[in-house]
This record gives sequence, C-alpha cells and structure tokens, in this order.
Amino acid sequence: MKKIVLSLSICFFSTSALAVTNCGPYKVKSIQTQANDVLVEFLSSDGKSYFKQIGLWSSPSTRPFLATAMQAFAMNKPVSIRYAQDNYLCASTE
Repeated sequence: MKKIVLSLSICFFSTSALAVTNCGPYKVKSIQTQANDVLVEFLSSDGKSYFKQIGLWSSPSTRPFLATAMQAFAMNKPVSIRYAQDNYLCASTE
C-alpha cells in the first residue's frame, strides 16, 4: 500500500513540475539590447510580430539565449521558445 501511495504522489508532483508552454516557431525580426535586459522581436508564421524579453543581464542564461537569437537572425532560421509556466499566452508582447 505504501508503494502505491508513493507512486501516485511521485506522478502527481512530476506532472506539475513539467508544466511548460512551447511557442513558435518564430523568425527573429530584430534584437534590442537595453541597460537591464534583452528584447527580441519575433515574427510568427501568420505575419504578426511580438516583442519578448529573453532575459535580464543579471541572469547567466541571457547570453546563450542572445547568441541563439543572433544566430537565428543571421541565418534567417526560425526558433521556438519554451516558457516554464503552463498556459503562457504566446501571442503577446511583453
């Protein structure tokens, strides 16, 4: 009985930990670096553009995200974005 309860509780907590939203693919239209953060203008497949903050300069992950955005822009390739929250509204400007 303990094993069943433990298995069910692990399944419950693991599904809530995997709550993410995938957005895209988007073309990178422009990149704007600011004093505190980096904004990227993405162009969706339906022709609408959205500005998204890809990170704060104080975050260690911002520079790799910026490098990926710059490479996608230079090669004219689409990128997808994964947000760590469930039900994130992809069609929005931050």
